[in-house]
Amino acid sequence: MSAPNRRLLDAVEKSARAAEARLAANRPSLRRRVLSASPLVPGRRWLAPAAAALVVLGVAAFVALRAPSLSFDVDGAAADVGAFVAAEAEPRRLTFSEGTRLEVGNGSRAQVVTLDARGATVRLDTGRVHARVTHRADTRWRVEAGPYVVRVTGTTFAVAWNPERRDFEVALDEGSVEVSGPLVGTRVVRAGERLSVTAERALRIEPLVAIDDVPDAGPSVLAAPPPPVPTPTKPPVSRPSPSWLPLARQHAWAEAWAAVGSVAPWCERSSADELLLLADVARFAGHPREARTVLQAVQRRFPKAPQVQEAAYLEGLVLVNALGAPAEAYSRFRSAFDANPGGPLAEEALARALELALSQARPEASTLAARYLESFPTGPHLELARRAQRPPTP
Repeated sequence: MSAPNRRLLDAVEKSARAAEARLAANRPSLRRRVLSASPLVPGRRWLAPAAAALVVLGVAAFVALRAPSLSFDVDGAAADVGAFVAAEAEPRRLTFSEGTRLEVGNGSRAQVVTLDARGATVRLDTGRVHARVTHRADTRWRVEAGPYVVRVTGTTFAVAWNPERRDFEVALDEGSVEVSGPLVGTRVVRAGERLSVTAERALRIEPLVAIDDVPDAGPSVLAAPPPPVPTPTKPPVSRPSPSWLPLARQHAWAEAWAAVGSVAPWCERSSADELLLLADVARFAGHPREARTVLQAVQRRFPKAPQVQEAAYLEGLVLVNALGAPAEAYSRFRSAFDANPGGPLAEEALARALELALSQARPEASTLAARYLESFPTGPHLELARRAQRPPTP
């Protein structure tokens, strides 16, 4: 390209950047000024539309010069956003155009739900993934596993999720990640650390022994953890341990439910964490109404406890998925968000409330959408929120 043409292109690009900023700030009034401005020189009224055309062309040139979205393939074949990747006989490998690699382990299922120039959001439905994310200045990656979110800028790590047991695990070989979700809150996990949350509401952070690329099978993506460090024993608790509790911690849901008998007495004497585990027993044993009763007990007895948000959220899931009561589910998701707008389940609770508000044609859908966009400007449900703010099609 000749020097004059290069200078012209540079000038157009600079003008386009400035024009784009002005358009974003005051698009309607700017358009009126450009198209209706009086000519500076009599007899040259063509200057105004020509100026408008130049601005439009300049903006288009600048947009064209922006970095394109990433692309990816699965086992060497080009893939599209939204496609599910299920690994059955052997792991599936995803390779992204900027160098990031992700492997879906045997028996696992994942989905790339969003993709842009900075990174992607990957949803792990079940099983495990191992990722090596290429670090760049503006990298933004997320791995979602149930109610847990792992935010990544560049690292090597593994994530495991069992939706039936609600077991979650993340292990760091290099770099660091930010993890948020029930019991975790929001915390940073660094290289050489392993964070796990089990169905019995146990949170552990411990040194990482080893992390393979992706083991083919087993309940964890990691090698067995070291023996726990002995801790001083506490005085014995006078209240006897419920007989269903050890069965629930072993995920023997049917046997635990048989040992429960009636949920009513446990609702009045169990701790908040025990009640959440009892709700799991009822849900997984096929008793959604009893599960709801237990979750309501958490909210009634412990209104200021952090477990309230999770109890309200799970009650919403029971209502919409098992009891066919979407209107009541909407109110529970709203309550889950209101319980702690900055909590680990706030984003998902608000998104589910918004989704139900749209499906039920509730007038407050646009208000919820505005709240989501304000609270979670980089959240995974931006398109849902933007759709809620669009005027209805006549």
